[in-house]
Amino acid sequence: MTTKPSVLITVDIIKADLTQPNELAVVETRLRNDTQIGILINNAGASLSGQFIDQATDDIELLVTLNTTALVRLASAVAPRRTQTGQGAIINISSAVTLMPEFGLSVYGATKAFEAARQAMQPGFAQIQAAPRYLGPK
Repeated sequence: MTTKPSVLITVDIIKADLTQPNELAVVETRLRNDTQIGILINNAGASLSGQFIDQATDDIELLVTLNTTALVRLASAVAPRRTQTGQGAIINISSAVTLMPEFGLSVYGATKAFEAARQAMQPGFAQIQAAPRYLGPK
C-alpha cells in the first residue's frame, strides 16, 4: 500500500482596496517579506459597463489602477524572490474579453490585454483567460 505525503497549505486573506496606495503597500510589503508565500494569484479586477464615452473618468482611473498598476506592483514585490529561489509561481487571471471588444468593455478589455501582453514577455509566468459563458435559462 502506498501512502501520499500530507501537505499542509495555509491561505491568508488580506482585505485591501488595491486602488488605495496605503492599502496596496501593506500587501506589497507582505509579499516582499513573507518567505512562506509560494504562490501569488493575482485575481483582483473590476469592470465598467457601458460605452467608454459614458464612463466617468474617475471610475476609469480606478479600473486602470486596479487592473494594471496593482497587478504589476504585487507581481514585482514577489518576483525577485521567486526568480532567486527558482520556486513558486505568479498566476495572473486575465479575461477572454481582451479578444472580444464588441462586448463594449473597452477599458476593461484594454487592461486585461495589458496583463496578457506583460505575461507573454515573462518566462515562467502563467496566464489564465476567463472565458465568458452564458448561463441563462435552457
